[in-house]
Amino acid sequence: MTKPHLYTLKGWLGKSLAGVVMGFAVALAFSGILINQVFVSRSIVTVQLAMWVMPPLWLACVSVCFLFSTAYRAWFFMSTLALILFIAGYV
Repeated sequence: MTKPHLYTLKGWLGKSLAGVVMGFAVALAFSGILINQVFVSRSIVTVQLAMWVMPPLWLACVSVCFLFSTAYRAWFFMSTLALILFIAGYV
């Protein structure tokens, strides 16, 4: 019989820092992709949309980081995602 998984506060500082730091990078990269790849025109509406989409994405990344089992996995996944998005934005 397996032991049920208990939610603990272990690694909360590393997970929250991964969410704040790497979540900002992910949101910034996604906003850059949105403004450069999706919307070609530089009208004020598209710039405002790219600006206002960033805080919800950042908060979503911070929230998702607490679903990882360890802080190492949170840092690894978020940094890999940020790197992929930044590369996709420049290609």
